[in-house]
Amino acid sequence: MKAITWALFLTVSVWFPALGQGSLNPFDLVSRLPASERAAASAVPGWETGNPFDVAHAVSPVDPQALRLAPQPEKKRKSARPQLSSEEQYKAFLFTVIVGLLALLTILVTIFRQVYQRAYRGFLNENMLNQIHRESQGSGPLPYFILYGFFLLNAGTFVFLITRHFGAVLPGGLWQGWLMCAGGVSILLIAKHLLLAFLGAVFPIGKEVASYNFTIVVFGILLGLLLVPANVFIAYGPAEFTRPAVFTTFGVIGLVYAFRSLRGLFIANNFLASNKFHFFLYLCTVEIAPVLVLVKLVQNQV
Repeated sequence: MKAITWALFLTVSVWFPALGQGSLNPFDLVSRLPASERAAASAVPGWETGNPFDVAHAVSPVDPQALRLAPQPEKKRKSARPQLSSEEQYKAFLFTVIVGLLALLTILVTIFRQVYQRAYRGFLNENMLNQIHRESQGSGPLPYFILYGFFLLNAGTFVFLITRHFGAVLPGGLWQGWLMCAGGVSILLIAKHLLLAFLGAVFPIGKEVASYNFTIVVFGILLGLLLVPANVFIAYGPAEFTRPAVFTTFGVIGLVYAFRSLRGLFIANNFLASNKFHFFLYLCTVEIAPVLVLVKLVQNQV
């Protein structure tokens, strides 16, 4: 039995490889096959690429012109940001300015609370104002100048709002118009302070001029606080109450201005009797002329 088994094993092991050599081996390289077998190998899938695992499919030839003319899938366009109308841009600008001024007021009140309290007492009492002036000369007037700068911003915002209310057309965009109003008010008032300082240096009235300059600063600080609610109401109040609010604010500014002028008369009391012409010249040049120039500029833009 063992002999028969071994005989069958030897027969199979010798005959089967020989049988395999008679058929095509997909792993044989076609270029190394004999010419007689190369034709038979061409029928084997993958003979062109040399990969026996390639599957032959019926592939139609592709026309490059057809590919170019074929409709391409549309790419998703990025959604463009919708353009805001002029009224929406104005509302966004106004919201930024008002919120910025309110945030700045919160910071200033937190830091300079005592300065505001002293300015208020000096606004009501002339002796207290003189005391604050002497204290500021010793400790430095920087806090008062910072609060006075806040008043200039509010005054410029008020001028911008009334120009918008009366239909004035400011050159440039919204920010340029606001900066023009704030810069115009600042230039007029700073020029006034410089002119007063020049008069105090030329004439023997330096002490009185310095006191009046400080009075203007203190009254401006209090007026800056009054302009904050006025600007908010003019900007966001009902349309039917906007014009009354504008004229009411003009009235409050006029009262503060008249009260400050009365304080100035008390400061210049010693020179008023003997220099009436000079006082009238100063009143027309420094007090009235800047206001008329500002009103004329607004009227030219309407």
